[in-house]
Amino acid sequence: MVEEIYKDFRKHKDEDSSSSKQDKGEEKSLLHDHSKGKGKEESFLTPPNSPEHKKKTSLIKLDVKFDLPIYDGELNAEKLDNWIRQIDVYCRVQSINSDKSKIQLANLRLGGASLVWWEGKTQADMKRHGKNLSIWSEFVSAIKKQFYPLAYMQQAMISWQTLRQLKGQSVQGYTQEFRKRDLILGISLDSPETLLKYIGGLHSYMRHTILMFNPTSIDEVYVQAMHLEARGKNGNAEVGGSSQPTASKNKEKRK
Repeated sequence: MVEEIYKDFRKHKDEDSSSSKQDKGEEKSLLHDHSKGKGKEESFLTPPNSPEHKKKTSLIKLDVKFDLPIYDGELNAEKLDNWIRQIDVYCRVQSINSDKSKIQLANLRLGGASLVWWEGKTQADMKRHGKNLSIWSEFVSAIKKQFYPLAYMQQAMISWQTLRQLKGQSVQGYTQEFRKRDLILGISLDSPETLLKYIGGLHSYMRHTILMFNPTSIDEVYVQAMHLEARGKNGNAEVGGSSQPTASKNKEKRK
């Protein structure tokens, strides 16, 4: 009985060794063909719509080490806004779409006064409503209400309504400040009212020219304003350069 089992074992082992030798021989022949220029189209020029190509591309992953900051409850609106924005960006990159998962991730990045506040809030919500916050926008509203400086939102709204492109301020600087304040207030950049507000804050010579083109988005207005700004700078440089020779000629005539 033992001898029969041993014979079967040797038989399977010999079959495995012969098959492995055969595989190695095929690999060598394939490498030999590639070295001669054969089979390059089959191995390297894989059609983009083929299952093999899709399988390869699906294995590509972005491995980035990124530490989310901890918000400690400091009464600093800009710091809190940046923390919320980083959570949003991280979840978008990592394809975390569930509001509950986003809130759980944010909870792990709370510390100090903000962590104490959240623990107390979760206990109170469970006693009153039998559940905790599960919607991301409600979590953001709650933490802003708790840690924004007093009357910060009211002041931000007044500041946004009176926002204008300052003298000497570039279009890029004005646009960056405009977008930043819109994000703080949660104002949609796609609405017609926001578009008109953005155009109305530009310098008057840009405003009148841009309205002639009937723009439909802030991005479109931004590109047009940048061109007008660059053209104005070039025009001033040409005027300044041409005025110097005429002045010297006038001096020569007086002499």
